[in-house]
Amino acid sequence: MTPLLTTADALAFARAAGRAGRSWMDLAADPDLGAYCEAHIETFDTAAIETAWTAGRRERRTAGGWVTLWTTAPADYDSFQTETLEACGSWRGRELRRVLVDPRYVTYHRDRYASGLYGSWTEDPRLAEIEVAARRERLRLDDERRAARRVEGLAWLAAATDDELDAAIDADEVESRGLTYAELRAEILRREAAAAAAARAADWARCAAAVPMGAILVDDGVPAQRGIWGVIPGRPARIYYAVRIQPGSDWQGLADQAIVESSVDGAVVGSLAGVAARLADGSLRIAPADDVPPEPVTRRIGHDRHREIMRVAVGDRVVWVGRPCFAAEVLVLDERGRIVRARRLREMALRARKDAAEEPAASAPHQPPRIA
Repeated sequence: MTPLLTTADALAFARAAGRAGRSWMDLAADPDLGAYCEAHIETFDTAAIETAWTAGRRERRTAGGWVTLWTTAPADYDSFQTETLEACGSWRGRELRRVLVDPRYVTYHRDRYASGLYGSWTEDPRLAEIEVAARRERLRLDDERRAARRVEGLAWLAAATDDELDAAIDADEVESRGLTYAELRAEILRREAAAAAAARAADWARCAAAVPMGAILVDDGVPAQRGIWGVIPGRPARIYYAVRIQPGSDWQGLADQAIVESSVDGAVVGSLAGVAARLADGSLRIAPADDVPPEPVTRRIGHDRHREIMRVAVGDRVVWVGRPCFAAEVLVLDERGRIVRARRLREMALRARKDAAEEPAASAPHQPPRIA
């Protein structure tokens, strides 16, 4: 081997020894290094030789797969097969070090550091922290852009027509506007619900206007008919006094579910929509109070006989004359439905009914005959 003549030669020799895996004791006993030390006894720097040997050993370990760890654990936590590469300074209130560890004992040393509640990382945590902060900033900017796009999208969603919504769905432009398909579907459902509510309100207003509350509704009935397959049942006549909407049936605001009934006897006329339709086709009619008998009179004589009930004014009294169905006796009643017992008043009322039966009534067919 070429003799070591200069300090640089000695340092290179020590570095090469470290890379070759020679121990420090083996290097210290090397005769070439010993000869150089004797020749330069005054200027020989043992620390420099050791530093060069350590650098060579570090290169060997790095090339051999030793793992670099960053830890905040003190050097006292280092055990065998470790080497402190550098002190990285203070980080988060603790001293950070870069350590080289034999790959066979990485788990052991990381657990040893963790036993003192010190962290260890395979990457520089300072760089990772900077990267995380940069990623957070990018995410924040993305969130701001997304929020701004969403505000614009919500404004467009509120103002867009139904055709524009359909076009956006066909062109797959929903997400590009900062919206989700769930939000678009919710808006479509909201519009459909609003349109349905408006239609219900309009239908309710129309039907409520056609059926005045407190009015008297008259169903003149339909007689039974004989068809080719037998008798077709008719519909009995009926008078509904002071109609109203059945309490509790209008809670949904639906005209086809609200029930119209008589507030006097509770007789059901039908749904509000059905009653409005019957008033429109003429199967029901609104009658003034003077054109129908009082409810007690109609109830006693019969709703189906209301056309035959006659109003008779005798002096300052008004009585009602009619014969119930399948009854032989003609009843003379007051406005409360009670039988009139005064003989003279009964005779005058019955005579008036007989005279009216002999002469055609001049009044409309649906109005009760009146005799003063």
